Amino acid sequence: MHRSTTRLLAACAIMSLLAACATHEVDFQGEGEGFVGPGAPVQAVLETPSVGTAGQDAADDPAVWASAAPVMVMGKQTPGFVAGTDKKSGLYIYGFDGQILQFLPEGLLNNVDVVEGLSVGGRPQVVLGASDRTPGKTGISLYTFDPAGTGDNGVRYWGAVATDVIEPYGFCFARRGAEVHAILVGHEGELRQFILSVGANGKPAAREVRRAEIGTISEGCAADEATDALYINEENVGLWRYGLNPASGAARTLIQPIAKDIL
Repeated sequence: MHRSTTRLLAACAIMSLLAACATHEVDFQGEGEGFVGPGAPVQAVLETPSVGTAGQDAADDPAVWASAAPVMVMGKQTPGFVAGTDKKSGLYIYGFDGQILQFLPEGLLNNVDVVEGLSVGGRPQVVLGASDRTPGKTGISLYTFDPAGTGDNGVRYWGAVATDVIEPYGFCFARRGAEVHAILVGHEGELRQFILSVGANGKPAAREVRRAEIGTISEGCAADEATDALYINEENVGLWRYGLNPASGAARTLIQPIAKDIL
């Protein structure tokens, strides 16, 4: 599988979302390094069915995985999939045609992301991770997909990473060399970073390598592996850039403060 393809699709999706959201005609220069300019509407060419909890602000942040060759998901051939959560009931897997390939009733999942780079039982896996707010299992829920699988091959529950975060909100994966990092952001402004690996029993093993306090309510995060940067959104403050290297601790730069009616 080509991570470059995955990154390209993810980047296109992000840029389309930003263009669709930024429809104001005037530019805005914040106090940080960022700049919000005029946008243009982007029309959708297809859509998924509504999630099961329709009309209740339930569909949440998706992640895209693309394959260099077609794969099988629940008996259907597809060039990849989109993972998205119904944050009141579970995880959806969609084909690139927008149709539902699989639903996992996994509880109160919020943000979801995908990463390559880990093998289970000698077979390379696509790993999915999601922030989990389900009472009694708060933390990170992890799933695997075998790109070489056949038949009813699909996304399967793999395990979990327990944390002390009161209400897990944002989540993202990152690669640093051969390491797979899992980053969790809490509603109350907690930041937790783990190195994820496969234990001797084939289950996930996680080692915490950073904990910091963002400040106030925070959610989305995204990693830029090329520049070794981690971006986190503090909802009432703005967009922060941290170092992806956990040794950088709580050091950060405000890239773009919030702007009324724009960001």
